[in-house]
Amino acid sequence: MITMAACQTNNKTEAGTTTDSVRVAGAAAPDLKGLYRSNDFSSNEEPLFLYINFHNAYHVAGYDQHKGLKRNVSGNVVQEGDHWKLTLREPGDNPFDGVFELEIDTAGNGHGTWTPNDKQKLKAHRFSLVAVHLEDNRLSGYQGDHCDISFEDDGSVVMNYYPKTSDSTFAPQMLTLRGAYNVKDTTVYLHWRNAAAGQPNTDTMFLRYDGEGKDRYIMGLHNRDFEFYMGE
Repeated sequence: MITMAACQTNNKTEAGTTTDSVRVAGAAAPDLKGLYRSNDFSSNEEPLFLYINFHNAYHVAGYDQHKGLKRNVSGNVVQEGDHWKLTLREPGDNPFDGVFELEIDTAGNGHGTWTPNDKQKLKAHRFSLVAVHLEDNRLSGYQGDHCDISFEDDGSVVMNYYPKTSDSTFAPQMLTLRGAYNVKDTTVYLHWRNAAAGQPNTDTMFLRYDGEGKDRYIMGLHNRDFEFYMGE
């Protein structure tokens, strides 16, 4: 995605077994609070994240994030046997806002629809949804040469960097990219919402590991332009 070289990289590749940053929830959930993800919300493979942080007998609230855009949601919930029916509304002050109609079971599996407020310009979506739990060996914050990147549990990512102007010098102005991410095996897929004009809004990075067996951990990540390692 980013064609300018912002940090020193090397051409070494790291071998290792594959891993996911999340696992599907298998046990019954005491309530709806937690993180959910949909991988089929849109055709461009950018995941939808839904985080529910409030749930009582009648009401539910939280926020969703897609393509780096985070929107608050709130609405009503009804439990019917082993599943819940939810209606969640985004605020309505953004042209991409809409309404979710969801069904989620006690194992955290669900499906639903999203209907845009502006039905003339946007299309409705049908999608599946699954509760996810972050593993202990999850992405966090990493540093590089004139750059840093931080990953949040809700699927958001922020990268700060100084563009490289020559082999040994960097531009004086720091740039910041914000967006969303998802991980499959050893690849991190990045979806930037504020990429510079003329630059693609997607990119990939590859995880580096150290240690073996249960002591194996993520030590950093890299691509052709950036090299990040765990901070001191």
